[in-house]
Amino acid sequence: MTTLSTPLPTADPGPMASMAEFPHLDIDEPALCDWLAEAMPGESIRYYRGFLGYDRAPSTGVLPERERKRLVAVASRAM
Repeated sequence: MTTLSTPLPTADPGPMASMAEFPHLDIDEPALCDWLAEAMPGESIRYYRGFLGYDRAPSTGVLPERERKRLVAVASRAM
């Protein structure tokens, strides 16, 4: 029998670790514009955690209307 002296690393659960956090808008449109104005080449930002195409649709009812409109504004600006 082989015994490891150090524990095996655990897998990073990644962005889908907790669906309780979804959907979640991480930044609003003015903050995104500020970030875009100051971002250096190669920098990135996460502005939304969720299923962007699906969550933006009014018929899905995933987000309250006010939050959905905020998401549409941020996503449109980002794209």
